[in-house]
Amino acid sequence: MDDLTETKHFDISFYISKYVIPVIEMKKIVIVCFLIGLLISVVLFSLIRVEYFSQATLAVEPPISAISKIRRSEDTPGRLSDSYISAEVEKLKSGLFAVEVFKILPDEVKMDLDISSEVLTQIIGGLERFAKEGIARNFLNFLKRLVGAKTEPSTDPEKRVAQISELLQRVEIRQVSPGIIRITAKTFNSDPAPVIVKSYVNLWLASNLEDNKKGVRSERAFAEEQKNKTFSKFKEAEKELMDFKRFYQIPAEINSARDLELQAQMERLLSNLSMTKERFDTMDKVYIETQMREAGTMGNIKILDTAGLVSEPSNKAGRRVLFLGIATGLLLGIGIVLLIDYLRMPIRHEHDITGAVHLPVFGHIPKI
Repeated sequence: MDDLTETKHFDISFYISKYVIPVIEMKKIVIVCFLIGLLISVVLFSLIRVEYFSQATLAVEPPISAISKIRRSEDTPGRLSDSYISAEVEKLKSGLFAVEVFKILPDEVKMDLDISSEVLTQIIGGLERFAKEGIARNFLNFLKRLVGAKTEPSTDPEKRVAQISELLQRVEIRQVSPGIIRITAKTFNSDPAPVIVKSYVNLWLASNLEDNKKGVRSERAFAEEQKNKTFSKFKEAEKELMDFKRFYQIPAEINSARDLELQAQMERLLSNLSMTKERFDTMDKVYIETQMREAGTMGNIKILDTAGLVSEPSNKAGRRVLFLGIATGLLLGIGIVLLIDYLRMPIRHEHDITGAVHLPVFGHIPKI
């Protein structure tokens, strides 16, 4: 009864005899599978291209003009909302922005974009260079269709679309801290990486400056329109006064008349001329101020770190494939060994006996 109610405890010897001993006994199978996995992963590793990275770090500040910057040089700078920063990040990530960047990229950079950044596509493309026509080529074509690997574009528009899509995958835009945005580009040659990052930065700076000028430009257009209207009214008042003097034959330099009624009409015309001129002068000053503000408007993007190669070339994708191949070969060998041991059904532990005959074990025969 005590044996039936005895609490089961963890027996490490059972797991050693069931899983470790078979692996040791059939270690040749494990070693062969390990070496096969190592060989395949080394071959695949050689087909994956080395990657070069370049990055630039920029700060987003509140937009101010050059004039207001001088006036507020001792003030605490303002803060931008998170929504504004997020909108800028999404604009840089958009396909429309990538299209504009693609237009200013040199041809040698576009050639680098012909290389797919997908590891599977690189592996299949590398194997295609060694595969001859026949079964191997047909198998690779079947594998390419099966996994959905990219195919070579046949027309120039398709090629441009593929290059722009590759550009979107190669460039990473992220906010590393409040108001700080980092642009990182990946290429398979060392020279194109900084060019891509600089193109993104330059286009962003130009776009940001244009966006900042839009508000001031609308104010300038409104001020110009009002200035033209007040000038027209001023010229109308001036013409009305001159016509009045000419009709009554009053010299231009004389602003008084002996007749009281004529004097009253002249004063009304003079007052109207004075008011329209004052309004015109005011709007002319406003227009000049808006012109100065537009000319002095600056971008609110500040470069903290210029584009350059981050470090030595990296092959993280290749290392992952190498590790995965080795681990797969090792696990496959262990799996085959355990499957063979399971099919043989050997008696390695007393649990195997009790499980088969349902009788307790009373003792062990020692090895001599």
